[in-house]
Amino acid sequence: MKNIVVLSGDGIGPEICTEAVKVLSAASKKHGFELNFIYKDFGGCAIDHYGTPFPFDTRSAVGKADAVLLGAVGGPAWDKCAKRPESGLLELRSSLGAYANLRPARIYKALEDSSPLKREICQGTDILMVRELTGGIYFGKRGTSESGDRAFDTEEYSGAEIERIARVAFEQARSRRRRLCSVDKANILDSSKLWRRCVEALAKQYPDVEVTHMYVDNAAMQLVRCPSQFDVILCSNMFGDILSDEASMICGSIGTMPSASIGGKAGIFEPIHGSAPDIAGQNAADPIGAVLSGAMLLRSLGYDAAAQDIERAVELTLNDGIFTRDLSPVCVTCSEMGDAIAARL
Repeated sequence: MKNIVVLSGDGIGPEICTEAVKVLSAASKKHGFELNFIYKDFGGCAIDHYGTPFPFDTRSAVGKADAVLLGAVGGPAWDKCAKRPESGLLELRSSLGAYANLRPARIYKALEDSSPLKREICQGTDILMVRELTGGIYFGKRGTSESGDRAFDTEEYSGAEIERIARVAFEQARSRRRRLCSVDKANILDSSKLWRRCVEALAKQYPDVEVTHMYVDNAAMQLVRCPSQFDVILCSNMFGDILSDEASMICGSIGTMPSASIGGKAGIFEPIHGSAPDIAGQNAADPIGAVLSGAMLLRSLGYDAAAQDIERAVELTLNDGIFTRDLSPVCVTCSEMGDAIAARL
Protein backbone atom coordinates (compact mmCIF):
# COMPACT_ATOMS: atom_id res chain seq x y z
CA MET A 1 0.00 0.00 0.00
CA LYS A 2 1.21 3.49 -0.89
CA ASN A 3 0.41 6.52 1.25
CA ILE A 4 -0.69 9.54 -0.79
CA VAL A 5 -1.00 12.82 1.09
CA VAL A 6 -3.68 14.98 -0.54
CA LEU A 7 -3.27 18.72 -0.08
CA SER A 8 -6.46 19.97 -1.71
CA GLY A 9 -5.73 23.57 -0.76
CA ASP A 10 -7.93 26.49 -1.76
CA GLY A 11 -10.37 27.65 -4.41
CA ILE A 12 -11.04 24.90 -6.92
CA GLY A 13 -8.38 22.70 -5.30
CA PRO A 14 -10.81 20.48 -3.36
CA GLU A 15 -13.02 19.99 -6.44
CA ILE A 16 -10.26 18.89 -8.79
CA CYS A 17 -8.56 16.74 -6.15
CA THR A 18 -11.83 14.89 -5.57
CA GLU A 19 -11.93 13.94 -9.25
CA ALA A 20 -8.23 13.02 -9.36
CA VAL A 21 -8.69 10.71 -6.36
CA LYS A 22 -11.77 9.23 -8.01
CA VAL A 23 -9.77 8.32 -11.11
CA LEU A 24 -6.73 7.13 -9.14
CA SER A 25 -8.99 4.87 -7.07
CA ALA A 26 -10.56 3.40 -10.20
CA ALA A 27 -7.12 2.77 -11.72
CA SER A 28 -5.75 1.16 -8.55
CA LYS A 29 -8.79 -1.12 -8.30
CA LYS A 30 -8.40 -2.19 -11.94
CA HIS A 31 -4.69 -2.92 -11.60
CA GLY A 32 -4.81 -4.53 -8.18
CA PHE A 33 -2.83 -2.21 -5.94
CA GLU A 34 -3.90 -0.11 -2.95
CA LEU A 35 -3.59 3.61 -2.35
CA ASN A 36 -4.19 5.18 1.04
CA PHE A 37 -5.27 8.82 0.74
CA ILE A 38 -4.45 11.09 3.69
CA TYR A 39 -6.00 14.56 3.60
CA LYS A 40 -4.25 17.53 5.23
CA ASP A 41 -4.69 21.31 5.30
CA PHE A 42 -2.33 23.39 3.20
CA GLY A 43 -2.25 26.95 1.90
CA GLY A 44 -4.97 29.45 2.78
CA CYS A 45 -7.18 26.95 4.56
CA ALA A 46 -4.23 26.02 6.78
CA ILE A 47 -3.68 29.71 7.60
CA ASP A 48 -7.32 29.90 8.67
CA HIS A 49 -7.01 26.85 10.93
CA TYR A 50 -3.40 27.02 12.13
CA GLY A 51 -2.08 30.49 11.29
CA THR A 52 0.50 29.10 8.83
CA PRO A 53 0.24 27.67 5.28
CA PHE A 54 2.33 24.57 6.08
CA PRO A 55 1.49 23.48 9.64
CA PHE A 56 3.42 20.88 11.61
CA ASP A 57 0.72 18.20 11.22
CA THR A 58 0.82 18.54 7.44
CA ARG A 59 4.61 18.68 7.39
CA SER A 60 4.79 15.47 9.43
CA ALA A 61 2.40 13.62 7.11
CA VAL A 62 4.22 14.83 4.00
CA GLY A 63 7.53 13.60 5.42
CA LYS A 64 6.13 10.04 5.64
CA ALA A 65 4.31 10.06 2.28
CA ASP A 66 5.12 8.06 -0.83
CA ALA A 67 3.75 10.93 -2.93
CA VAL A 68 1.88 14.22 -2.55
CA LEU A 69 -1.15 15.21 -4.63
CA LEU A 70 -1.63 18.98 -4.53
CA GLY A 71 -4.66 20.98 -5.70
CA ALA A 72 -4.13 24.74 -5.66
CA VAL A 73 -3.40 27.44 -3.10
CA GLY A 74 -4.11 31.10 -2.57
CA GLY A 75 -6.80 33.62 -3.34
CA PRO A 76 -7.83 37.18 -2.49
CA ALA A 77 -9.06 36.14 0.96
CA TRP A 78 -5.43 35.86 2.09
CA ASP A 79 -3.91 38.81 0.21
CA LYS A 80 -3.33 40.78 3.42
CA CYS A 81 -1.88 37.90 5.44
CA ALA A 82 1.64 38.43 6.76
CA LYS A 83 2.53 35.01 5.37
CA ARG A 84 0.80 34.28 2.07
CA PRO A 85 -0.48 30.79 1.16
CA GLU A 86 1.98 30.56 -1.73
CA SER A 87 4.92 30.68 0.67
CA GLY A 88 3.89 27.21 1.76
CA LEU A 89 4.79 25.92 -1.71
CA LEU A 90 8.42 26.92 -1.30
CA GLU A 91 8.50 25.29 2.14
CA LEU A 92 6.87 22.13 0.79
CA ARG A 93 9.35 21.79 -2.07
CA SER A 94 12.25 22.49 0.25
CA SER A 95 11.09 19.97 2.84
CA LEU A 96 10.99 17.22 0.20
CA GLY A 97 14.10 18.30 -1.72
CA ALA A 98 12.05 18.73 -4.89
CA TYR A 99 14.41 20.62 -7.20
CA ALA A 100 13.12 19.51 -10.62
CA ASN A 101 9.76 20.47 -12.09
CA LEU A 102 8.48 18.40 -15.02
CA ARG A 103 5.69 19.94 -17.10
CA PRO A 104 4.44 17.97 -20.11
CA ALA A 105 2.74 20.03 -22.81
CA ARG A 106 1.04 17.67 -25.25
CA ILE A 107 -1.87 18.66 -27.43
CA TYR A 108 -4.67 16.16 -27.87
CA LYS A 109 -6.13 15.91 -31.36
CA ALA A 110 -9.57 16.76 -29.96
CA LEU A 111 -8.19 20.07 -28.62
CA GLU A 112 -6.33 21.29 -31.69
CA ASP A 113 -9.13 23.74 -32.47
CA SER A 114 -8.99 25.05 -28.88
CA SER A 115 -5.39 26.17 -29.28
CA PRO A 116 -4.80 29.88 -29.98
CA LEU A 117 -2.46 28.70 -32.74
CA LYS A 118 -3.59 27.43 -36.12
CA ARG A 119 -4.17 23.69 -36.28
CA GLU A 120 -1.32 23.15 -38.75
CA ILE A 121 1.08 24.85 -36.32
CA CYS A 122 0.01 23.32 -33.01
CA GLN A 123 -0.61 19.73 -34.11
CA GLY A 124 2.05 17.29 -33.04
CA THR A 125 3.10 19.37 -30.03
CA ASP A 126 4.56 17.06 -27.37
CA ILE A 127 7.02 18.90 -25.14
CA LEU A 128 8.44 18.19 -21.71
CA MET A 129 9.55 21.31 -19.87
CA VAL A 130 12.23 20.63 -17.23
CA ARG A 131 12.46 23.60 -14.87
CA GLU A 132 14.96 24.08 -12.05
CA LEU A 133 12.89 24.72 -8.96
CA THR A 134 14.96 25.67 -5.92
CA GLY A 135 17.57 28.13 -7.20
CA GLY A 136 17.93 31.13 -9.44
CA ILE A 137 16.39 34.57 -9.12
CA TYR A 138 13.50 33.46 -6.91
CA PHE A 139 15.95 32.38 -4.21
CA GLY A 140 18.79 34.89 -4.72
CA LYS A 141 19.54 37.97 -2.66
CA ARG A 142 16.96 40.74 -3.02
CA GLY A 143 16.23 44.09 -1.53
CA THR A 144 14.59 47.49 -1.78
CA SER A 145 16.15 50.83 -0.92
CA GLU A 146 14.87 52.83 2.04
CA SER A 147 13.29 55.33 -0.34
CA GLY A 148 11.51 52.54 -2.18
CA ASP A 149 12.58 53.78 -5.62
CA ARG A 150 15.28 51.16 -6.19
CA ALA A 151 15.20 47.37 -5.88
CA PHE A 152 17.21 44.34 -6.92
CA ASP A 153 16.87 40.57 -7.33
CA THR A 154 19.87 38.32 -7.87
CA GLU A 155 20.11 35.39 -10.27
CA GLU A 156 22.61 32.92 -8.87
CA TYR A 157 23.42 29.28 -9.64
CA SER A 158 26.20 26.91 -8.70
CA GLY A 159 27.64 24.38 -11.11
CA ALA A 160 26.29 21.56 -8.93
CA GLU A 161 22.74 22.94 -9.09
CA ILE A 162 22.90 23.22 -12.86
CA GLU A 163 24.37 19.76 -13.31
CA ARG A 164 21.71 18.00 -11.25
CA ILE A 165 18.76 19.59 -13.11
CA ALA A 166 20.49 19.07 -16.46
CA ARG A 167 20.97 15.39 -15.63
CA VAL A 168 17.23 15.07 -15.04
CA ALA A 169 16.59 16.64 -18.45
CA PHE A 170 19.07 14.35 -20.22
CA GLU A 171 17.54 11.27 -18.62
CA GLN A 172 14.05 12.40 -19.62
CA ALA A 173 15.23 13.02 -23.18
CA ARG A 174 16.66 9.49 -23.31
CA SER A 175 13.20 8.12 -22.50
CA ARG A 176 11.55 10.23 -25.20
CA ARG A 177 12.86 11.35 -28.63
CA ARG A 178 16.45 12.05 -27.50
CA ARG A 179 16.44 15.77 -28.22
CA LEU A 180 17.27 18.39 -25.60
CA CYS A 181 17.09 22.17 -26.00
CA SER A 182 18.75 24.11 -23.17
CA VAL A 183 17.40 27.65 -22.77
CA ASP A 184 19.54 30.49 -21.41
CA LYS A 185 20.64 34.09 -22.02
CA ALA A 186 24.35 33.34 -22.36
CA ASN A 187 24.97 36.35 -24.61
CA ILE A 188 24.29 38.64 -21.62
CA LEU A 189 24.09 36.92 -18.23
CA ASP A 190 27.04 35.37 -16.38
CA SER A 191 24.73 32.88 -14.71
CA SER A 192 23.60 31.74 -18.16
CA LYS A 193 27.19 31.45 -19.38
CA LEU A 194 27.85 29.05 -16.50
CA TRP A 195 24.58 27.27 -17.28
CA ARG A 196 25.65 26.65 -20.86
CA ARG A 197 29.15 25.48 -19.90
CA CYS A 198 27.72 22.99 -17.41
CA VAL A 199 25.18 21.61 -19.90
CA GLU A 200 27.85 21.23 -22.58
CA ALA A 201 30.13 19.42 -20.15
CA LEU A 202 27.39 17.00 -19.07
CA ALA A 203 26.34 16.38 -22.69
CA LYS A 204 29.56 14.38 -23.16
CA GLN A 205 28.04 11.72 -20.91
CA TYR A 206 24.94 11.53 -23.14
CA PRO A 207 26.25 11.16 -26.71
CA ASP A 208 22.92 9.60 -27.73
CA VAL A 209 21.02 12.85 -26.97
CA GLU A 210 21.06 15.70 -29.49
CA VAL A 211 21.71 18.95 -27.62
CA THR A 212 20.95 22.47 -28.82
CA HIS A 213 21.09 25.84 -27.04
CA MET A 214 18.60 28.65 -27.49
CA TYR A 215 18.35 32.15 -26.04
CA VAL A 216 15.18 32.58 -24.00
CA ASP A 217 13.71 35.33 -26.21
CA ASN A 218 14.15 33.15 -29.29
CA ALA A 219 12.70 30.16 -27.44
CA ALA A 220 9.57 32.15 -26.62
CA MET A 221 9.18 32.99 -30.32
CA GLN A 222 9.94 29.46 -31.54
CA LEU A 223 7.33 27.96 -29.19
CA VAL A 224 4.57 29.76 -31.04
CA ARG A 225 6.19 29.53 -34.50
CA CYS A 226 6.82 25.78 -34.52
CA PRO A 227 6.24 24.03 -31.15
CA SER A 228 6.61 20.56 -32.65
CA GLN A 229 10.36 21.16 -33.14
CA PHE A 230 10.88 20.67 -29.38
CA ASP A 231 11.15 17.48 -27.35
CA VAL A 232 12.67 18.30 -23.94
CA ILE A 233 13.31 21.92 -22.95
CA LEU A 234 15.66 22.60 -20.03
CA CYS A 235 15.22 25.94 -18.21
CA SER A 236 16.30 27.86 -15.16
CA ASN A 237 13.68 28.65 -12.53
CA MET A 238 12.39 31.95 -13.93
CA PHE A 239 12.72 31.08 -17.63
CA GLY A 240 10.95 27.76 -17.01
CA ASP A 241 8.16 29.45 -15.08
CA ILE A 242 7.41 31.72 -18.03
CA LEU A 243 7.93 29.34 -20.95
CA SER A 244 6.00 26.45 -19.41
CA ASP A 245 2.89 28.62 -19.09
CA GLU A 246 3.29 29.66 -22.72
CA ALA A 247 3.61 26.03 -23.78
CA SER A 248 0.51 25.07 -21.80
CA MET A 249 -1.72 27.52 -23.66
CA ILE A 250 -0.57 26.13 -27.00
CA CYS A 251 -2.25 22.89 -25.94
CA GLY A 252 -5.74 24.38 -25.57
CA SER A 253 -6.17 25.19 -21.89
CA ILE A 254 -3.99 25.59 -18.84
CA GLY A 255 -6.63 23.52 -17.03
CA THR A 256 -5.47 20.34 -18.76
CA MET A 257 -1.78 20.62 -17.88
CA PRO A 258 -0.17 18.46 -15.15
CA SER A 259 3.20 18.72 -13.44
CA ALA A 260 5.54 16.85 -11.13
CA SER A 261 8.12 18.28 -8.74
CA ILE A 262 10.72 15.64 -7.99
CA GLY A 263 14.20 15.12 -6.59
CA GLY A 264 13.63 14.02 -3.02
CA LYS A 265 11.93 11.13 -1.24
CA ALA A 266 8.41 11.93 -2.40
CA GLY A 267 7.27 13.80 -5.48
CA ILE A 268 4.68 16.58 -5.55
CA PHE A 269 2.08 16.24 -8.29
CA GLU A 270 -0.17 19.15 -9.19
CA PRO A 271 -1.91 20.86 -12.10
CA ILE A 272 -0.10 24.01 -13.15
CA HIS A 273 -3.09 26.36 -12.86
CA GLY A 274 -4.04 28.45 -9.86
CA SER A 275 -6.92 28.31 -7.41
CA ALA A 276 -9.41 30.15 -9.69
CA PRO A 277 -11.50 31.60 -6.83
CA ASP A 278 -13.95 33.11 -9.34
CA ILE A 279 -15.34 29.65 -10.16
CA ALA A 280 -14.66 27.87 -6.87
CA GLY A 281 -17.66 25.97 -5.54
CA GLN A 282 -19.46 26.03 -8.90
CA ASN A 283 -18.42 22.51 -10.01
CA ALA A 284 -17.11 24.15 -13.18
CA ALA A 285 -13.35 23.57 -12.98
CA ASP A 286 -11.43 21.39 -15.41
CA PRO A 287 -10.03 18.40 -13.45
CA ILE A 288 -7.91 17.02 -16.32
CA GLY A 289 -4.71 18.69 -15.12
CA ALA A 290 -5.17 17.12 -11.69
CA VAL A 291 -6.10 13.74 -13.18
CA LEU A 292 -3.02 13.70 -15.42
CA SER A 293 -0.90 14.78 -12.44
CA GLY A 294 -2.27 11.65 -10.79
CA ALA A 295 -1.04 9.61 -13.75
CA MET A 296 2.43 11.11 -13.29
CA LEU A 297 2.19 10.21 -9.60
CA LEU A 298 1.45 6.58 -10.43
CA ARG A 299 4.32 6.42 -12.89
CA SER A 300 6.70 7.70 -10.21
CA LEU A 301 5.60 4.80 -7.98
CA GLY A 302 6.20 2.22 -10.71
CA TYR A 303 2.57 1.76 -11.80
CA ASP A 304 3.24 2.51 -15.46
CA ALA A 305 0.35 0.50 -16.88
CA ALA A 306 -2.17 2.26 -14.64
CA ALA A 307 -0.70 5.64 -15.58
CA GLN A 308 -1.00 4.84 -19.27
CA ASP A 309 -4.61 3.76 -18.75
CA ILE A 310 -5.47 7.11 -17.15
CA GLU A 311 -3.82 9.04 -19.98
CA ARG A 312 -5.68 6.91 -22.53
CA ALA A 313 -8.97 7.44 -20.67
CA VAL A 314 -8.49 11.22 -20.78
CA GLU A 315 -7.84 11.09 -24.52
CA LEU A 316 -10.88 8.89 -25.13
CA THR A 317 -13.07 11.25 -23.10
CA LEU A 318 -11.97 14.24 -25.15
CA ASN A 319 -12.32 12.31 -28.40
CA ASP A 320 -15.93 11.61 -27.40
CA GLY A 321 -16.57 15.35 -27.29
CA ILE A 322 -16.79 15.66 -23.51
CA PHE A 323 -15.39 19.01 -22.38
CA THR A 324 -15.50 21.33 -19.39
CA ARG A 325 -16.34 24.98 -19.90
CA ASP A 326 -12.75 26.12 -20.37
CA LEU A 327 -12.73 24.06 -23.57
CA SER A 328 -16.26 24.40 -24.97
CA PRO A 329 -19.54 26.24 -24.32
CA VAL A 330 -21.21 22.84 -24.63
CA CYS A 331 -19.79 21.30 -21.51
CA VAL A 332 -20.06 19.03 -18.49
CA THR A 333 -19.34 19.79 -14.85
CA CYS A 334 -16.09 19.05 -13.04
CA SER A 335 -17.54 15.96 -11.35
CA GLU A 336 -19.11 14.73 -14.59
CA MET A 337 -15.73 14.98 -16.30
CA GLY A 338 -14.21 12.91 -13.50
CA ASP A 339 -16.97 10.32 -13.87
CA ALA A 340 -16.44 10.19 -17.63
CA ILE A 341 -12.70 9.59 -17.33
CA ALA A 342 -13.13 6.96 -14.61
CA ALA A 343 -15.75 5.17 -16.72
CA ARG A 344 -13.29 4.89 -19.62
CA LEU A 345 -10.74 3.08 -17.48
